Amino acid sequence: MDSTLKAYIAHAKPTTVLDVGVGAGKVGALVKAACPTATVHGIEVHKPYFTEFAEAYKRYTSVANADYRTWMATHVDWKHDMVIFSDVLEHFNWSEVMDALHFTAYRSKWIACVWPERCAQGSSHGNVLEAHRCVISLADLARFNVIRYAKSDSNGYWKHAALIRGWV
Repeated sequence: MDSTLKAYIAHAKPTTVLDVGVGAGKVGALVKAACPTATVHGIEVHKPYFTEFAEAYKRYTSVANADYRTWMATHVDWKHDMVIFSDVLEHFNWSEVMDALHFTAYRSKWIACVWPERCAQGSSHGNVLEAHRCVISLADLARFNVIRYAKSDSNGYWKHAALIRGWV
């Protein structure tokens, strides 16, 4: 799905990007490849990743150590051209997915989402927040303006990607 996400980024042509769940920093590299002048900010909840992936985090203008689900409560005035949830939303409870998408749609021009289906996962890298907590389907995104969608087989489970037009 990396090529699909990169195509979504190129389509949106963002000047500012928020990567939710930075992890190893893969999205930062994809953004810089598609839009080299874009400013990329990130949010990562798992503090050990800041050390483990320190070199990759240099691609970002800033990376906040925060959980997006609580970060939303105090950042109601921010705006970005694009927000990317790559392998993040499945870690939330389903109602939190809807909360995050609604909140984000009001504050961004574009939302890119990538998520697995039928991929059971518990904790990883000592991080219990890596556990998958919900199943997301394209039908769950019906309230949003999904302009592109892709689905592919990825090592025995489905991988989905959607580009959503935000309300900014």
